[in-house]
Amino acid sequence: SGSVSWAEFSNYLFLPNSSGAPGKEENHSRDIFPLVTPAPICHVKHTDTISCIRKITRRFKYYQDVFLTSSRGGKVLAWNCNSLEYHSTVVAHLGWVTSIVHMKKHHRLAVSTTSSVHIFDIINRETFTVRPFGMVPQWLLAHATPMHLAYLWDEAKLTEYLVIADNDGILTSYSFFGPSHLPILLDPQE
Repeated sequence: SGSVSWAEFSNYLFLPNSSGAPGKEENHSRDIFPLVTPAPICHVKHTDTISCIRKITRRFKYYQDVFLTSSRGGKVLAWNCNSLEYHSTVVAHLGWVTSIVHMKKHHRLAVSTTSSVHIFDIINRETFTVRPFGMVPQWLLAHATPMHLAYLWDEAKLTEYLVIADNDGILTSYSFFGPSHLPILLDPQE
C-alpha cells in the first residue's frame, strides 16, 4: 500500500546503518557533549548505591575542590574534582546516608541517614578530616525519615540554617547562631 507503520518507521530511524537523520543526530550529540574522561581505577569505592553527590569548593587556591559522595552503604567519600581520584573517607559506618550538605560559614558537614542527622566539624580542609560536632536528637525525627538537606547563610542575621526535608513532606529549619551553637529545635516550619 506504500504506507509504513509507526513501529517500522521508528525501527528504521534507530538502525545504526540507516542513512537517515540518526547518523547526523549522533554526530551532533558528540559535538554538544565533551569527551568523557574515565575515572582512574580505584580500589576504594562505595559498596552500595550512591545516594548523593556534592561539590565542595574551597576558598583558598592551595586547597583542591572535592566531590563528596554518600551511599546506602553508610560512607561519605571525598574525590578530587579535577582528576576524580579518591581523596579520603570522610565518614563511615553511619547506615543508609540519604543526603549531605556543606555548611560553609562555620565549616561543617551535615549528613542525614534514614534515622538521624549528624553534624561534623571540618577540622582539616586539606585532608578533609572531620570530627563529630553533634546531631539532631532522634526523638525529633521519630515521626519521619530525613531524606534531603539544604543550607542557607543569612548575612543580615549572621545565621546559618539547616533545612531537613522528610518523607512525610515536612520541612524543618534549624538555626545556628555561631560556631559553637547547636540548636535542639528552633523555628520548626512546615
